[in-house]
Amino acid sequence: MIKFEDFLSEYFKDKEFEKEFYKGLEKVRIATEVAYHREKRGLSQKQLAELSGVSEKVIAKIENTNCKFYSIKALRKIAEALDLEFVISLRNKKNNRREECLN
Repeated sequence: MIKFEDFLSEYFKDKEFEKEFYKGLEKVRIATEVAYHREKRGLSQKQLAELSGVSEKVIAKIENTNCKFYSIKALRKIAEALDLEFVISLRNKKNNRREECLN
């Protein structure tokens, strides 16, 4: 049975695939974190928009994994409204591939 790390290593030989993989992973993380914390607090997108000062349309876009642009200002406002710390983190791709996909 092939290990997940070996599977990714083979596909990551194609640098364009690797680039798109990490872009997709970033989108999924942002979308799921915002939606998770919003829902955990029992808020609708409209309610979060009112609390954060970010339009409901922008919140819906951020929670969509196909969002192409993120405003750091909007993400900060959302984090503040949800009483969360806003963190930007850069990580080493090569050493954490399996963990990156599972977290």
